[in-house]
Amino acid sequence: MPATTDMPFALTRTALENTLRGLALIEETQQQFIRLQLKAADDALNGSQAAMTEINGATDWSSLGALPGLMLRQNIERNAGLMQNCMKLMADTQSAWLATMRETSESLQRCQAAAMASGGAAAAGFPMQAMADRFNEMTQATTQAATTAAAQATQAAQGAARNAKRGDHAN
Repeated sequence: MPATTDMPFALTRTALENTLRGLALIEETQQQFIRLQLKAADDALNGSQAAMTEINGATDWSSLGALPGLMLRQNIERNAGLMQNCMKLMADTQSAWLATMRETSESLQRCQAAAMASGGAAAAGFPMQAMADRFNEMTQATTQAATTAAAQATQAAQGAARNAKRGDHAN
């Protein structure tokens, strides 16, 4: 006779594996964003050094006057490249996250199928059913108490309204 799978253990282990898979993806994404930020900082530093070289190389007023426009254009190009890299990284991260979610779903389905095949679900179902029945009893009692209180409040309000009308007619 094959050993039955301990369903709570298998589900917990699968959930932990899936959680760690998600955390690894988050850490990899964070690492990629840090690399992107470092590259952007290096590019900005190189741009500043190139601008200083151009300022030092300016020989007249016209070449010096053209530098702000040139620096602005270089800065815009650098930022556009950074934005493209960020968008690519975000798209790659989204694709990886969706793949991870698919793997998570499939691993949970495999775990549940294995537990059901080995009879682990039958043993685990009874305590869950008892808990669900108890929860239903509690919510029904709460609902009945709320309905009774609402009916009593409505009757009291109607009685007060009738008494107020009688008082108006007496005046």
